[in-house]
This record gives sequence, C-alpha cells and structure tokens, in this order.
Amino acid sequence: MPARPAEAEADDGGTWRVEAGNLLTCERSPGFLVALAMGSEPVKLPAGVVLFSAFPLEHDGWLQPDNAVWIRR
Repeated sequence: MPARPAEAEADDGGTWRVEAGNLLTCERSPGFLVALAMGSEPVKLPAGVVLFSAFPLEHDGWLQPDNAVWIRR
C-alpha cells in the first residue's frame, strides 16, 4: 500500500473543534478557518470574512446544515 502524502497526516498542525450547534471547525493558521455545519439547524458563522462557501449562504451570518465555508479572520 503506498504511503499517504505528508499533507494527509493527522498531525499536520491543524486544530479541530466541535462547537455549539454541531459546527466543526479546523484552524490551520491564526488567520484561516474552515467551518462545516453538521447538525440539522443553521448555526452562527464564526467571525471573519467568508472567502468561499460550498453552497450559497441562505441567511446573512448563518451557515445552513451540510454546508462548509472558508473564512479569513
């Protein structure tokens, strides 16, 4: 079986958290965050500027279920 690339290693320096409302976040640097809404209800977006959203945001300031955003803080 081929070795996984270094970028795929579990200990790559990212900080993973599950926050209120089943919001999964990964912060790899102080100024960059990825957030994924895993619950069945919209969750408040983390502070910062949304750079990209997997699906269009339906309500300003909220992330709907099964959507992910990339945020610059």
